[in-house]
Amino acid sequence: MNRTAFLKTLAGGAVALPTVALANPTAETAIYDLLDAVLGAQFSHDFQQLSSLMHPASLRMFRKHLSACYDRLLHDFSKEQIAAVSGLALHPKDLTAPDAEIFASACYHAIARHPDFVGDPQLLPLRIHGSIFDDDRFAHVLYSYKGSIHTERTDYQYVAPNLLSVKRDKDQWQVYSCILAGSVTQCWRRDLAKDSRDDWDAQDTP
Repeated sequence: MNRTAFLKTLAGGAVALPTVALANPTAETAIYDLLDAVLGAQFSHDFQQLSSLMHPASLRMFRKHLSACYDRLLHDFSKEQIAAVSGLALHPKDLTAPDAEIFASACYHAIARHPDFVGDPQLLPLRIHGSIFDDDRFAHVLYSYKGSIHTERTDYQYVAPNLLSVKRDKDQWQVYSCILAGSVTQCWRRDLAKDSRDDWDAQDTP
């Protein structure tokens, strides 16, 4: 699905801009366009495009997050087991691939096993509440989304706030947040835990 078609499915856009006057119109417009592009790439599963929207420091941090999770999982699981759920042939620090390639590979493998790992598109559009500029190269966007919970005896709606940091280098704004890293490693843990339960169940079967 291309970005134009994707945005049409969101009733005109993924981002609901604030009605207040923009404090820094040119920069804020560029930042909101970046956020819109990020959502388009994320929910259409174009992780190569998404990696191009991320600051190199964010991609390095993504790799470090995966490395730390890998180290912890080695306490309980073998390298072969971790490779099976992560799609990574080696420890992230031992791979020679660039950070952007590892990001895309990890996300593509996660989406193949868990189609919902990027989030629920029904939570869109986001509501943008504004942005905070530390200086002319570093800013934060405050946004929120609405959701609902329905169980046998409980129904309620909620609003969840969130923050996205962005940085401008060479006149290009990029995501300065380690997005999707926690979702990827959570998929690893879920799959390994399930495999362990399945192994125990198999051993208990007469």
